[in-house]
Amino acid sequence: MFTEQIERFVDLLITNGSCNSEDRDIILYGVAIIVGYLLNIMTTLILGIVLGVVPQSLVFLATFLFLRTYAGGYHCEKAINCYILSSGIVTFSLIIIKLMPKEYVLIGGVMMLILAGLIILMFAPVEAPNKPLNIAERRHHRKKAIIHLMVLSILAILLFVFRLNSFAFTICIGVLLTSILVFLQKILS
Repeated sequence: MFTEQIERFVDLLITNGSCNSEDRDIILYGVAIIVGYLLNIMTTLILGIVLGVVPQSLVFLATFLFLRTYAGGYHCEKAINCYILSSGIVTFSLIIIKLMPKEYVLIGGVMMLILAGLIILMFAPVEAPNKPLNIAERRHHRKKAIIHLMVLSILAILLFVFRLNSFAFTICIGVLLTSILVFLQKILS
C-alpha cells in the first residue's frame, strides 16, 4: 500500500544525502512499517470518533499492539489486506464495546480473558511464514507474551474493581482478538 509513494520518498532521501543507497531496502521496509502503523492509528481514531468511543479505541489499540507484538498471530501477505482486516477488527471491536449491555460487561470480560489467556498460554508465540523465530527468539517472545498477558489481565481486573468497566472490557476484547489471531495462525501453519 502506497508502495510507489514510499519508494519516491526514500529515493528523495537518498538523493538529498539523508540516507545511503546501500540501505535502500532497509529504509523502504522501515518507512512502510511506520506508514502502516500511522494509517492504522489514524483509522482507529477516526472509527473511535465516529462511534463515540475515542478513549476505548486508544485502549484497544494499545492492548492489541502491546500483546500481539510478542504473541504473534495471523499475518496477511499483502499490506492492503492487512489494513482491511485490521480496520474490520477494530470496527467490530469498537461496536461490541459500544453496544455491550452493561450488565454483561463484567462476566463477558472475565470469560473472554480466561479463554484468551488459555489460548495464548498454549500457543504463543506463533510464527508467521515471513517471520520465523529461532529457539532463543521463541523463548524470549513466549516470556514477553506471558508477561504482557499478565500485566493486561491484572490491569483489566483492577479496572473492573474500580468500576471502570468499559476500559476493562476493552482490554479483554483486545486480548481476545489477539488470541483469535494466534489461534488462526497456529491452525493455518
